[in-house]
Amino acid sequence: MRSFCDLQGLEAGLGRCLGQGGEGAVYAVANRPQAVAKIYARRPDDHASRKLSAMVQLGTEELAAISAWPQNLLHDPRTGDVVGFLMPRLDAHHEIHKLYGPADRKLAFPDAGWGFLTRVARNLASAFDAVHRHGHVIGDVNQGNVVVSRKATVRLIDCDSFQITHLGRMYPCRVGVPLFTAPELQGRKLDGVVRTLEHDRFGLAVLVFQLLFMGRHPFAGRHPQRAIPVETALREGLFAFGREGLRSGVTPPPYSLWLRDVTPAVADLFERAFGREAIAGAPRPAAGDWVTALEALEARLVTCRDDPRHAHAHSNGSCPWCRIENDGGPSFFFLPPGADPQAFDLAAAWKSIEAVESPGDAALPTARSVPASNEGLATAALRALREMLGDVALRSSSRLRRELAREEQEIAGCLGEMGRLEGQWAELCGARRFAAKRRELEDAKALLARLPALENAEWEELASRFRDKSLRPFLQTFPLEFARIPGLGPAELGRLASRGIATAADISPEALMALRGIDLELVRALLLFKGVATRAFRFDPVVGIPGRDSKQLGEMQLRRRAQLVKKLQSGAIELSEVRRQTIAWREVLGRGLQDKRAQLAELQGHAVWTWTGRAGPLPTVPVTSGSAGSSARSVGR
Repeated sequence: MRSFCDLQGLEAGLGRCLGQGGEGAVYAVANRPQAVAKIYARRPDDHASRKLSAMVQLGTEELAAISAWPQNLLHDPRTGDVVGFLMPRLDAHHEIHKLYGPADRKLAFPDAGWGFLTRVARNLASAFDAVHRHGHVIGDVNQGNVVVSRKATVRLIDCDSFQITHLGRMYPCRVGVPLFTAPELQGRKLDGVVRTLEHDRFGLAVLVFQLLFMGRHPFAGRHPQRAIPVETALREGLFAFGREGLRSGVTPPPYSLWLRDVTPAVADLFERAFGREAIAGAPRPAAGDWVTALEALEARLVTCRDDPRHAHAHSNGSCPWCRIENDGGPSFFFLPPGADPQAFDLAAAWKSIEAVESPGDAALPTARSVPASNEGLATAALRALREMLGDVALRSSSRLRRELAREEQEIAGCLGEMGRLEGQWAELCGARRFAAKRRELEDAKALLARLPALENAEWEELASRFRDKSLRPFLQTFPLEFARIPGLGPAELGRLASRGIATAADISPEALMALRGIDLELVRALLLFKGVATRAFRFDPVVGIPGRDSKQLGEMQLRRRAQLVKKLQSGAIELSEVRRQTIAWREVLGRGLQDKRAQLAELQGHAVWTWTGRAGPLPTVPVTSGSAGSSARSVGR
């Protein structure tokens, strides 16, 4: 493990590499968990070393809270040379383009709505404001130098490239990214340029615009007569979404937010930041202006009545995201706030489910006071009495018949009630209901584990449908007259066109072979031409699938996932309730069965005593088992 020393002579041992770039690499520091070390690939020269030393001296708590500001220098203990510096460790942050780009946002910030992006834009402006109030210029503003957390906090990184001034000496920023560089600096060598706050303000406005407008660049527009590259539009001040673009015939890309969809104050700041007046020297909005306007925008946000994923400024009363989707555009938002699928802890939920013990099986209780075998004895005795009395007294005495029938009915009713209770016991007092609920939860757990693969397959199937629909229009932009295929002259082009084959989209083996006498080498060349054009096709499912279709699938998947999560979250409680009910039913039904068996024994014993006294000695009768089961007995003299 390599080790260096800080300004106080304390050791800083490098841990694992956390990231690597052109200038150097960032490492964990073994004995400093809250810090990381940036070690340069090339030893900094004297100018760079003095700049880093100045930044360490200029550091404040406020700068440390909004950036990876250098906190201490690292030296090689053998030579004393500066090799890098220590800075705050930033975990669980993503580069800002992973938030404003819809495809990346679906993975990194799946439940981020427009309100979240507005809050991030406000926090970004606040970070710029802090740097500017300290007298520094960021200079190299770009999408890779800002990181965002799931809590909407913003941090500025690569601070060693900032332009700073210390003790009357200015240390410039020598680099920049064209798409975030102010128009007045386009085409200039930046290593000799003194940056100003105006230049930072342009880059800030671009990042804020991309956050609010789904990654669109403010100068990426369309002109009906000519293609205008973004860099050209930027130099000319052709803000595609504003007044200057409208006057020049430049319009925003399809399925874009409109400038009037934000508040008038925010729209005015964009006009001032990107208009030609700023190129001519008019001041651009300061970072503090953006903080105020974005806070006001956030305060005006409302939730769409038709889709809880949509938030918008309550200005014209309509939802711009629904407008985009209804026009055939994509869905830019994926989950309603708080519906993060990662928030559910399956392992913890399943551990709770496994902790619930099964109630197990339980045998039927027996009567406490009267042996169960007496049931069979009494029933057999009454049957013998009926047989005997039928020949002697029953024919001559209706009273005897009624009394015997009444007692038999009472005994039969008691036996029927016992049978019902025993059926309830079998249904409610064993482990069957508990085992069924446990199997239901196991199935839900297995389906939840398979859900990512299932959902991916569903999205791939949907994307495949729209990919095929998008491919043909793309291939139609490859006319055969520009194919430069040997043997494909005007005559052959005319022949192909007469059969409807004019672009790469029209080429197929069947269509070509239907042409009588076509050269096979030409067929192969045309198929190769289509293959090359097809490989150039790039389909982005996030923006290529219409919002209506992606919303329908996404909502179905969300409902299914929510149902599974809800089932597993409540699984331990439901299992515990099944166990509690099972034990409670055993107590209730057990008492009921004991009471009915005692009642049956009393009824049958009374009948035997009464009718034996009236009828005299009984004949010997074989006795079969009763409802509770008993051995065969004889009733005799």
